Amino acid sequence: MEIKTKENTIEKLISNYKSRIQETKLENEIFKWQLLNEFRGRPDIKAVDLFQEVKEVKFQNLVYAMGIAVLNELIKLYPSEMRSLLDNLFRNEADLEMRVKKYSQESLKLYRLNEKKLGHHQDERSISTYLAFQDANKYPLYKDSFYKKFCKLNDVKHKRKGQKYVHYKAMLDSFIDEYIKSDQELIDLVRSYLPENAHEDSNHYILAQDVLYQMLDQEPEETSYWVFQGNPKLYDFKTGLSEDVIKDWTVSAHKDKIKVGDKVILWITGSNSGCYALAEITEEPSLDKRSPDNDLWKIDNKNDLKAGIKIIHNLVNAPILREQINGFRELSSLNVGKQGTNFSATKEEYNKLLEMALLNNKGKQYWLYAPGESATHWDEFYSNGVLGLGWDELGDLKQYATKEDVVTALQAQPNSKGSRKNDATANWEFANEIKIGDVVIAKKGRSEFLGYGVVTGDVYHNPSEEYYHNRRKIDWKIKGNWKRTDGKTLVLKTLTNITPYPEYVKMIKGLMGIDGEKPTEQVKLDLPKNLILYGPPGTGK
Repeated sequence: MEIKTKENTIEKLISNYKSRIQETKLENEIFKWQLLNEFRGRPDIKAVDLFQEVKEVKFQNLVYAMGIAVLNELIKLYPSEMRSLLDNLFRNEADLEMRVKKYSQESLKLYRLNEKKLGHHQDERSISTYLAFQDANKYPLYKDSFYKKFCKLNDVKHKRKGQKYVHYKAMLDSFIDEYIKSDQELIDLVRSYLPENAHEDSNHYILAQDVLYQMLDQEPEETSYWVFQGNPKLYDFKTGLSEDVIKDWTVSAHKDKIKVGDKVILWITGSNSGCYALAEITEEPSLDKRSPDNDLWKIDNKNDLKAGIKIIHNLVNAPILREQINGFRELSSLNVGKQGTNFSATKEEYNKLLEMALLNNKGKQYWLYAPGESATHWDEFYSNGVLGLGWDELGDLKQYATKEDVVTALQAQPNSKGSRKNDATANWEFANEIKIGDVVIAKKGRSEFLGYGVVTGDVYHNPSEEYYHNRRKIDWKIKGNWKRTDGKTLVLKTLTNITPYPEYVKMIKGLMGIDGEKPTEQVKLDLPKNLILYGPPGTGK
């Protein structure tokens, strides 16, 4: 396959990659070379206990956590069937595209025997990783996001689901032949940063993938904003949102412009028309007849082109109705109520609806947050509009199903001390339990408060930061210094949900004027005498 891109574009891409890794020394990517060497040829499908064999393989973030969870579940429930499917995927000499499709389709059939709605996450990214672990010199790692960007860079149309990995592999082979093999400077530079236990990568598959991942997938693109509109006469949106099964949305316009990371206003028409959710694009438009909410259609939906979405603010119980937006300048030109499904929107429109959603949020929770020893990172977090915890340090533990599983797994680790167990719980809450609209109060020591803000975004990863790579956007409302004078303390870990202690919440809200509440006299706390939570130095331990 010929690479059609102008030569200087690819050369600039590689030149920029060389500059980047001379700064980073591949610090956050070396693990790929190490894992593919350590677990080469695994999982061994001939293992007596295939379930235990798969569990021992560390896929880390090369596969979505839910993909590994589903794989483990399928092997546990259907060991002989899954052994056969994996054997066909790994050993069969049949056409690669046929093997990929068969594994995905047949594993989905098994998953549907127990789970009728949710996706099984055995997609081409997962499959490519399983294959690469078998033989990384034969099969490259793959990710849909940079594959599509690489297609765009080369002025090539990306393939349909089930055909992407084979197409990507062919493009990667050409990329390696034309640009990687002859660039000895690049090869030597990468090798200089790799440890002795790294995969040899004789075909340069990992190197080529890393170039595309770092230079295409990690470079930020400008966010676009959209209105996705639906008719309640055609689909049961109330049930779909209430049961959290809406994972995609029909696309009938702008299919070439909608991209991963874009923000979406979900607007439902009808007698109670309004904004019922805010979402984010997780997968660009593609043809897919299988969705977990297909049974909620009231008609035969013939449009199979859908974009993957993630609901980040569900307003089904308190929608922002059409009459509520009248009079707001920012929403005067909102593209809603017209014939169609997908319309362009603006950042201003999205942010205004987000602001209204946060103000109307009845279920928000209050969290006390101690950002590092003696709150030394507070100024940096406040100025950047983020908050963060050390979730990266937990590595493979992120893939466990619940925070209890994370702590249990950590307890089984050698040299896992008590503070790490408590940090594991805090990090789980940071990534999974804090919701958009929740209030976070920064705390230092036993009785000093530094400020508060409202959470406005989900967890995102920024490896270029000096510390706390996983962060969340937050709208910090106020910064200052408030100290309690009543001598009462609440012993905390790094992150603590204080919503269950309404008197404590009331005291802090009064002290700092949160939610417009006027400062009050100190409130006597009626807390259990044996309430003991834990945290690092400087958090009030």
